[in-house]
Amino acid sequence: MNWNLVLLRGLWRPAVILLTCVAISLLLARAGGSPLTEGIAVFGVRIFQAGALIALVWTAYFGWRLRQWEQGGGHPCQYCEGPLGGSRMGRVMYGRQLSDFRRCYNCGRATPEHE
Repeated sequence: MNWNLVLLRGLWRPAVILLTCVAISLLLARAGGSPLTEGIAVFGVRIFQAGALIALVWTAYFGWRLRQWEQGGGHPCQYCEGPLGGSRMGRVMYGRQLSDFRRCYNCGRATPEHE
């Protein structure tokens, strides 16, 4: 199992959220240089705190799901026995609804959802 790939696939969303909030916070901090726009800098700090909290909660949830999978609580991938991500809706092709699926964090393949 390639744990670096599992962590990369599972934690890219919290990293993007955190980096986006840092960039917005820095932009608003630069805009808050005068006394008239001092509230903008405070708002930028709040955006950073909210983004850091969201990223922390998301990372903790991902770690909890990996722990559940290690203890046998989650369904493994049918190809590589790796941990699966969240459930996604299947596409509609030629008028038929395909089954829901989960994408594997290790190999990246789609595994049909268990009923």
